[in-house]
Amino acid sequence: MALNPLDSTMRTRNRYIVFKAESEKTLDKKDVGGAITDTTLRFVGELGVSRMSPYLVEWNYEKQAGILKVTHNTLDEAKAVLALVKEANNKPVVLHSVKVSGILKKAKALV
Repeated sequence: MALNPLDSTMRTRNRYIVFKAESEKTLDKKDVGGAITDTTLRFVGELGVSRMSPYLVEWNYEKQAGILKVTHNTLDEAKAVLALVKEANNKPVVLHSVKVSGILKKAKALV
């Protein structure tokens, strides 16, 4: 007996935030992901992290750009978190959101 997938009304709707990092040194996915996670915990707390469920989907090392997946309800908080990130792995950094998409394929085209 196969399990049925969730109805479209029961699925969580995600948004994909395309962002760019400005830093003197190049950053890798682990540095940026850790900085976003730490800042999210400080800004919205553990309950907010569970509601937001942030996930760094993709990181382009050459362009220093990435895609952050969040739930649609917490889009504004996620943008605020990106603006609040000041350092990643003891390297000063500024993250700018470029665009928000509801489809991962369109977000990947921008990175």
